[in-house]
Amino acid sequence: MPVKLHYNFKDVFRAARFGLSVKKMWVMFMGLVLGFFFYSVFSYLALIQSGWAFKRVWEIYKLIPIAFIEPLSEWGNFFHIVGVILFIITFFIFGTAVSKIHFEQLKGDEFYEIRESLKFSISKGKSSFLTPLLLIILMLIILITGFIWGLITRIPIIGPIIFIIFAIPAFFTCLFLVYLFVSFIASLFISPSIVGTTGNDTFDTLFEIFSTINEEPWRLFLYEMLLFTVIFIAGSIFTWFVSKAILVAIVVLSKAYPQFPQIIEKAHSLLPYWKPLERFYDYLAFIGAGPLTYIPPSAPSQLGLWENLLGWFLGLFGYAVIFMVLSYLASMFFSGNNFIFITLYKKKDEIDLLKEEEEPESYMPEIEEEKEEKEEN
Repeated sequence: MPVKLHYNFKDVFRAARFGLSVKKMWVMFMGLVLGFFFYSVFSYLALIQSGWAFKRVWEIYKLIPIAFIEPLSEWGNFFHIVGVILFIITFFIFGTAVSKIHFEQLKGDEFYEIRESLKFSISKGKSSFLTPLLLIILMLIILITGFIWGLITRIPIIGPIIFIIFAIPAFFTCLFLVYLFVSFIASLFISPSIVGTTGNDTFDTLFEIFSTINEEPWRLFLYEMLLFTVIFIAGSIFTWFVSKAILVAIVVLSKAYPQFPQIIEKAHSLLPYWKPLERFYDYLAFIGAGPLTYIPPSAPSQLGLWENLLGWFLGLFGYAVIFMVLSYLASMFFSGNNFIFITLYKKKDEIDLLKEEEEPESYMPEIEEEKEEKEEN
């Protein structure tokens, strides 16, 4: 049975519940791990190419360096951009898979397989990131054209005349450029949902974005603001529960294993601590997620081989916990945008994407009867 929707803002609140799905979170977990793997490898290359020693990068950033806050060489910038692009592509492809799973769930198929969603996202998901890319290319073409036009206007005598002739068209071109920028921002939110629910290609996805912005701009804006509020509140609650679960495990195991606190310090020493995110760490501490933010000044040295191995294992498990929290946030994001797009699609086109299209009735019953008689004979 399809899930009954309200087709208004009330459905956005359901993103917290539908996002809390093992299937969707697992897909996003795999996507985040793969995406951050690409980003980390190329960020390490960017920093090393820019004169950093591998040991220094590890001491400061651990597994996930933030390269964009550091001065990079030309090749360093190239490697970093490649890493960011690969992360974005991976995030959008796996996000499309989550959107597909959520759409099939809304249609009543609770057993839609992860494998099928990944096959769908690999074949169709490229439209989810090619659409924003196409908008960027269009904006760059307009900007380059405007730059060339500006150079032409510097020509003596002819230049001012050309400027006067094309001044009004240039103004409307600038308006169109702003429109494309708004469309680009919208595409970052709803492109995976458009592809996941309709299976559209790049140009059809672009058409749906333009159509949504033209006909439902305020609903799109308000629903997105509401969705981010839901993500913030639900994500904070989920993070609190995760941190308390970790705290309980630490307290219990510390009673049974006297060296466990030192092993935990070893694990914490492997986790990232990014100075640009100090305010975010303060927020995590404020909501009671202290076990996720504590970083010891240095790793304990008086540990045996097995204790060190256990510390490394728990450190990697800490990254898994971080990705689990992020996967819930991403799952809410894509599920919520599915609700938003399905609602706006029904309002602007009066079509319910959750209802199967009925086969058209025969408009020539005589011919149908003749066919049936021939089949019987």
